Amino acid sequence: LRSSRMVLSHEGITNLAEWESEMKDHGQPPSLDALLDHLQQGHLHHVALVDCTSDEGLAQQYPQWLKGGFHIVTPNKKAFSGDLSLYNDILALSFPITKVHCLYEATVGAGLPVLHQLTEML
Repeated sequence: LRSSRMVLSHEGITNLAEWESEMKDHGQPPSLDALLDHLQQGHLHHVALVDCTSDEGLAQQYPQWLKGGFHIVTPNKKAFSGDLSLYNDILALSFPITKVHCLYEATVGAGLPVLHQLTEML
């Protein structure tokens, strides 16, 4: 939600050629709470939230999102490398315990192949 405007619609943008006028006429300031409220209205059967940030505040909300039935896809390491209770909450609220998934994958050392070097150093 780093954009300047967002459009929330149950029908979606029906004519992609007119997305700019839809944004101008119906856009509103971005709000994570408004987006989640819109998604919880039940008109979508499977919602996957994609968090491509390293924002700890968003990671803290994962348990709430999982409880709301939202799947999560993220490379955000903050949820899995910080507070153990957050990690345990996410695991307890995710598949196979529940029907929602929390999928994550990240790199180490900016994607550099450092594991071999670390193993050799030990």
